[in-house]
Amino acid sequence: MRTRGYNQSAKIANVTARLLEVPAGSVLVRTRATQSQVGLDGEGRRANVDGAFACPQDLTDLAVLLIDDVVTTGATLDACGVALRAAGASVVQATTVATGS
Repeated sequence: MRTRGYNQSAKIANVTARLLEVPAGSVLVRTRATQSQVGLDGEGRRANVDGAFACPQDLTDLAVLLIDDVVTTGATLDACGVALRAAGASVVQATTVATGS
């Protein structure tokens, strides 16, 4: 977001929600700063984002579609999924636009 001036994942989510006729919103917050994932191996990426997200909203019994622009190891999606499930989401599915290496 700092580089582009916008959050590409949020833009993708908003279009997807409009097409699916469901609400969209950013419910995750960072609980601590993390370093860039670039250059980290899978273990380093998981450690970097472990516990870095929380969801302050009650999502009890809701199904959530988590959207990200790029997935490499899935560490960020996993960490976000943990936070969404902790907030009560009954189902968390994820989709991405691209895969990285």
